[in-house]
Amino acid sequence: MKRKFTHLGFIFFLFLGFNLGAFAQIQVGTGTEVNKNLPIEPYYGYSYSQVIYLASEINASGNITELQWYFNGSSLSNSNDWTIYIGHTTKTEFSSTSDWVAVGDMDQVFSATFTDPGAAGWITFDITDWAYNGTDNIVVAVDENASGYSGSTDDFYCSSVTDNRGLEYHSDGTNPDPNAPPAGNTKSYIANIIFGGIAQACPTPSGQTETNITATSAELSWTENGSATAWNIEYGPTGFSQGSGTTVAAGTNPYTLIGLTANTTYDWYVQSDCGSSWAGPSTFTTEQVAAPVQLLPFTEDWETGAIGAAWNTDAGSVSTIEVNTASVHSGTYGLEQYGNSGSSYITPADLADAYTKALPGGVNENWTTWNKMSVNLSLATAPWLSFWYAMGFIYNDNYNNFWVQVSTDGSTWTDLFSTQTIGGAAIPYEKKEFDLSAYNGTAQLYIRFFHNSKYNTNYLRLDDIAVQEVSCPDPSGQTETNITATSADLGWTENGGATTWNIEWGPAGFTQGSGTMIIGTTNPHSLTGLLEFTSYDWYIQADCGGGST
Repeated sequence: MKRKFTHLGFIFFLFLGFNLGAFAQIQVGTGTEVNKNLPIEPYYGYSYSQVIYLASEINASGNITELQWYFNGSSLSNSNDWTIYIGHTTKTEFSSTSDWVAVGDMDQVFSATFTDPGAAGWITFDITDWAYNGTDNIVVAVDENASGYSGSTDDFYCSSVTDNRGLEYHSDGTNPDPNAPPAGNTKSYIANIIFGGIAQACPTPSGQTETNITATSAELSWTENGSATAWNIEYGPTGFSQGSGTTVAAGTNPYTLIGLTANTTYDWYVQSDCGSSWAGPSTFTTEQVAAPVQLLPFTEDWETGAIGAAWNTDAGSVSTIEVNTASVHSGTYGLEQYGNSGSSYITPADLADAYTKALPGGVNENWTTWNKMSVNLSLATAPWLSFWYAMGFIYNDNYNNFWVQVSTDGSTWTDLFSTQTIGGAAIPYEKKEFDLSAYNGTAQLYIRFFHNSKYNTNYLRLDDIAVQEVSCPDPSGQTETNITATSADLGWTENGGATTWNIEWGPAGFTQGSGTMIIGTTNPHSLTGLLEFTSYDWYIQADCGGGST
């Protein structure tokens, strides 16, 4: 007997105050996957499919009176001649492309050409009542016989599953016979469906969420769809097989899970203790163990041969990859010296992790970061960050990008410095200094060194990091202009409050202390009395008064 068809869109529900929860029904599948050809393939002339729904997902028995599928499109005008079959099965998946359930093992519960729904929403089929035993799995078959085809975006929502629980065939020219269907395509998906007329005595929880995540705990919550007041939770490292995880009894919702491992991704499932099916998995990642906040002054020269406790990591993404450990190493690699001071330094090649990002044109780009650290500037008055960095020989068109970034919360970063080197010879160590006084009063200021390279991360080196109070910061940005045979104008950037400066100059390569001193000059300074065609070195020092230079 042909039964009636209805389409209930979202607007219609809202207008009538319609509440699906008020009716006996069970939904299996909540995903939003499309283009899986289940329960039909509207973009082809004909299709036939079978989908297996597990008894553990349904967890009920009784007469099924309606079937609903969620249509995500605008028209089924050329794909609306359906014949629907339903049956019990012991299959848990389709073992091959021809492992169809025989039509003789199912019951035909609907056959009609229905009115095009014309909009997205749940499509409801009032079927011939079918008695479900509550023990076996259910197989639902849909034979679509209209010769035309709908649009490429007219489709149905599906959910991903582990096994091949979908089997489908589609064709523009061949209308498959459900009694002898041709080989089709297995799918590790199910079409989202609602079985109307039955209800779970103990509904499965839904809506899992994770909040207040720390390095060792997470607050788990869910929606209870029945009247349960106690639940079971099973959790473990992401990807674990259910039954092998850790199970705890939860008497509250939400429930705080404790004793977790820092920087670890977990899956978790929840079950109402009245015997519902398990919901899940849902996934979360614990935070890193917080690094100690360093008091000023802080220095790091790597000469101990190990990474100190000051350096920490955080869970990253493409632009914030962090690592757990790094090693210190010595030796020349395109540079004339090992470290800036001593023999040790750090390079990204020594890090334990990196990230390869695909760029347009098929070029790979390697991203990595030194571990971040943080300093306490609560009582700071004139804090400065300084470090030395160098670039080794960079072959061909390889490049190194280098950023220094700070953050007050460990997630939103501000650039202090950035540079790019492409090809060419090695660049000796250069000192960089940055005024951090804008962050005075900050209890925890994060600092990190971020690097990327087209081919590798071997050539960038970092040494002698310091964050300390500087009452008289170094000048920077030295320049020479208006050079003649006997004179040159010297300029620089003042980074503090100095108004007078000292200059020492002499022939290139002279040893500091043996040059000519100029005390208490202004900026710029005109240097005279030079020899023509001669190279000179010069140094600049701020005089901040009170003996502070």
